[in-house]
Amino acid sequence: MILINFSSQLGQDQIRQAESLLRAPIDQVIHFPIRLDSDQLVLQQFKSAMKKFPLSAEEVRNEPVAVVLPSANFLVALILAELHAWMDYFPSILLVRIQPYGLPPRFEVVELLDLQQIEDSARGIN
Repeated sequence: MILINFSSQLGQDQIRQAESLLRAPIDQVIHFPIRLDSDQLVLQQFKSAMKKFPLSAEEVRNEPVAVVLPSANFLVALILAELHAWMDYFPSILLVRIQPYGLPPRFEVVELLDLQQIEDSARGIN
């Protein structure tokens, strides 16, 4: 399983939580945050960033993939469109949040969203 993290760095605790939700070992973590300049056009910056993505479309298509998305809604839309084009299906999404009442603030992986299953269900396939 490949975990592509477009958000904040994940620690070993979060990786174990992700493996538990995915019910599979994570063999590779790709940490790939995308930072954009608000004074520039978003799409051009996104395309430029994705040219530096360390995996090819073929590598992503042929391995099971889960994704941690950033919080910026427009980046989420662009990332999902790009990955769907590469993979021909939607990846599973891991939801990460700050642990309530924790000091220092720590993140936890709390839910798995199978986007392909959601799409299939909406189309009446399942």
